Amino acid sequence: MIGNRTYRRKAASDCPRTNGSTNARGSAVLFVFAALMVFLIVAGCSPASEGQAPGEENTAPMNNPNTSDSTKPVDKTNPADKKDGGSATADGAEEAARILARAQQATAAVSGFNLAMSLQQVLVTGEDTSKLSMTNTGHMELKPLAMKQTTKTDLDGEASTIVSYLTPDGYYMHDLTNKEWSQMDPSEIPKIKETLSDFQTAPSAELAKIAKYADHFSVKENEDDGKTTVVYDGDGIDSDAKALTMELLRSTLGTDQMEQQVKDSINVKSLAYSLTFDRATGYPLQLKAEGDVTVEYEPGKPSKLHQTFVLTYSGWNEKAAVTVPKEGRDAPSVIPPSEELLDELTEGLPAS
Repeated sequence: MIGNRTYRRKAASDCPRTNGSTNARGSAVLFVFAALMVFLIVAGCSPASEGQAPGEENTAPMNNPNTSDSTKPVDKTNPADKKDGGSATADGAEEAARILARAQQATAAVSGFNLAMSLQQVLVTGEDTSKLSMTNTGHMELKPLAMKQTTKTDLDGEASTIVSYLTPDGYYMHDLTNKEWSQMDPSEIPKIKETLSDFQTAPSAELAKIAKYADHFSVKENEDDGKTTVVYDGDGIDSDAKALTMELLRSTLGTDQMEQQVKDSINVKSLAYSLTFDRATGYPLQLKAEGDVTVEYEPGKPSKLHQTFVLTYSGWNEKAAVTVPKEGRDAPSVIPPSEELLDELTEGLPAS
């Protein structure tokens, strides 16, 4: 996380070394640290209210993405007719594919939207447990690419709040915890944009990826709320479950920064996954995913990760100017520490 020294200290102090290589606990924290860096960039949601002071959080009430609907959903698949492996019926899969195709079309030409993200992670390695809680709210503009977001993070009891801005001119951060402004060195901007997932920059493309797994989806509707939900209906450990999980982990665990052998060690143990759409417009409203995976930061020593992720869309095609305060434009440039530098910082630290 750039511009937040709290997490740099956390990453270093919790990363003991063993025989010249980071141990499982240290690697786990480093990759949670990598995920924090990614989410400063990738998640966003409702914009600050008009007239809001620079860096001030938007305290307007928002829909709770975890609030359950009291209306009993209507499942359009017949459990007795499900295929082997827990996949949906042919009719249910076809309906899911139709809904996903409609959503792709609806989002293909959008100019912007609001996004709200909630992430909870519990990572267990041996006797050590690390907990990450994160919420992110902001607005995305796609043409040209721009965003403003507020990220609240709690990693093992250490809290941080950062307001970040991405514009065609640069990437700026206001650390409300340390009362500091910074801006990313221009050489780093292309890397930042590469970390953006299609959930943020191209929802239609992300839906096209998900649609490939429609054979494992069923359709549920709440008759009176105008929403349709497409639900992953597999056994939670099939190849589709792994593909869906790996796409999420790219953003939530920083898998793009992992060594290949670590990435290859990820094993999906369970998955619950659903997408809810506005029945009238076809726009996606919410993605929910909860699952368990194991990952080996050291060969033969798996860490267990439980993750709950909720992404809520709203304000499709709403315009919201992303304006960086003067303090941000005048802030010093920073370059994030490389993985090699982080390794050097953790070399020789005593075990916790």
